[in-house]
Amino acid sequence: GGEVVYADTPDKLWKQKKSLSLTAQYIKNNFAVPIATKRPIESTDASIQIHGCKANNLKDISITIPLNRFIAITGVSGSGKSSLMSNILYPVLRNYFENNYQAVNNKYDTIELINVEKYTTYKVEYIDQHSITRNTRSNSATYTGIYDYIREVFSIQDVAVHNKYTASHFSFNTNGGRCDTCEGDGFIVVPMQFMADLHITCEECHGKRFKEGLLEVLYKKCSIYDILTMTIDEAIDVFKDTTTPAVKGKRKNWEEMIIANLEILSKVGLGYVQVGQSTATLSGGEAQRLKLATYLIKGNSIGKHIFIFDEPTTGLHIHDVVKLNTALQELVNLGHTVIVIEHNVGVIQQADWIIDLGPKGGNEGGNVVFQGTLEGIKKCKESITAIYL
Repeated sequence: GGEVVYADTPDKLWKQKKSLSLTAQYIKNNFAVPIATKRPIESTDASIQIHGCKANNLKDISITIPLNRFIAITGVSGSGKSSLMSNILYPVLRNYFENNYQAVNNKYDTIELINVEKYTTYKVEYIDQHSITRNTRSNSATYTGIYDYIREVFSIQDVAVHNKYTASHFSFNTNGGRCDTCEGDGFIVVPMQFMADLHITCEECHGKRFKEGLLEVLYKKCSIYDILTMTIDEAIDVFKDTTTPAVKGKRKNWEEMIIANLEILSKVGLGYVQVGQSTATLSGGEAQRLKLATYLIKGNSIGKHIFIFDEPTTGLHIHDVVKLNTALQELVNLGHTVIVIEHNVGVIQQADWIIDLGPKGGNEGGNVVFQGTLEGIKKCKESITAIYL
């Protein structure tokens, strides 16, 4: 990034036959947001029904949440979407499934499971755009668990074996391989009483975070520092490189795991992020997609989840929205349930099931205007959302 790809008036943009600007491509509709193939909703499908929702301006409404589906909660600002999510959906579902099936909340009447055994376990996760952690040693690779495999790969290189370096020597969190002066941060923090703290590059390791001996261990001519400062897409190319001698046994399995997991990060639109970039420096959208990638990496090993998102497209470019849609659909394909509060038409069109609140905001909102499929809401004359779909 960092280049100016267009700087002129909008009318001249239309005259360009070719443009490097992704924004222009979407404006000119050369790139349309693809609509995912819908999963048919049958009356026999498993679902959760919550009756008598009456938080804030919600007017004693009942909603249906089909399981293993992509659900969008829509409506104009003030229609009751956040009230439904914050006061009912998240606390009620989490309490019900995670606290011995006792859903106590005076902002609704009853919860009913349709074609779901009462003691089926679902984990309920609320994923927002808040920062992941302020720990400076936490990065894209450590947060997702990919770094565990990278450390193993470096620990079996000839120099590492000769010097008896283990995987733990390549960790930021244990003594042995990390720089003793900065303790693996790469910088020293100088507290300032009336200003923001100063971060000064460590004079011992020069920001490379490890002792000199560890940096002499090379994998495909790259040190651990080189790998950490590569973008995720660049790292994929390195680990896929077949010009080096073939690897065998566990080493090959570790490489395959690294490639597969890095490709998931790239798929959700994080290919430009450095492997070792601190999670504290990620934007809200990047942090959210990193959280998504972590669940995709875990796959089916985590059991069934209900994921709730509050406007996940906030701050995202249309091109990033397309990648976000792909990640959300992948969660559903893994057997999870995804619920989003959303205004973005490009996301709403992906939904298997839409709950449209309104018809307007404030006292004129809080009703279920429509509940059903995308095809159904398009025929709903009372829905303001339908006009834009």
